[in-house]
Amino acid sequence: MKSSTISLIVGLSIPLLMVVGIAIAITVPSRSIHPTTDFVYALGQYPTAIQIENGQQVQHLYSIKNNQITESTLTISQKPDIAPYPYQGAEAPRFYLHNTEANTNTEISFDELKKLSLSDDATSPDGFTMTYGSSSGGMFPFYYEGEGDRASAYLSKNTASKKVTVITKGNHVPFSFVAWVVQ
Repeated sequence: MKSSTISLIVGLSIPLLMVVGIAIAITVPSRSIHPTTDFVYALGQYPTAIQIENGQQVQHLYSIKNNQITESTLTISQKPDIAPYPYQGAEAPRFYLHNTEANTNTEISFDELKKLSLSDDATSPDGFTMTYGSSSGGMFPFYYEGEGDRASAYLSKNTASKKVTVITKGNHVPFSFVAWVVQ
C-alpha cells in the first residue's frame, strides 16, 4: 500500500471514530443510572390556583411545610366592574405520583397527597434533579421560536439523564414539579 492511501484511510477514519465515540459517551451514562425516589407533580395552576367559589374569587396556595403539603386559601375582594384575574373557573391542580422505577404515573387526590412524606429540595435523596426538556432556538440561535419543551422531563445526575414519562396537556399547560416522596 502506498503511504498516501494509508494517510487517506487514517484521515477518513478519525472523524468516523470520533462520531462513534461521542455516541457512546452520550448513550452509555444514561443507561447506567437508575433513580429510585418517586416524585409528585401537578397539572394546572400550581402552586397558586384562583377559583370562583360562592361568587367570590378564592386563591388556593399550596406549599410544602414539615414534609407535608399544605393548602391555604385567601378570599380576594373584587369590584363588580373589574374582570376576575386571571380567568373565571380555573381548575384546581391535579396531582400525579410518578413511580420512577416503573416509569408510570398515578393520579392521586389532595387527601392522599397529604398522607405522603414530601421533600421540596432541588435534589432527591438519591442525588437526582428534575430538569425539563431542552429549549430550542430553531435552526439558528437568532431565530428564537418558543419557550422550549416543558412537556418533557428528565431526572439528571452528574453527566447523565434519564427521560421520564409525565402526563401533560401539551406545552401550553406544562406540569409543575411538586416534591420528592421520602420514606
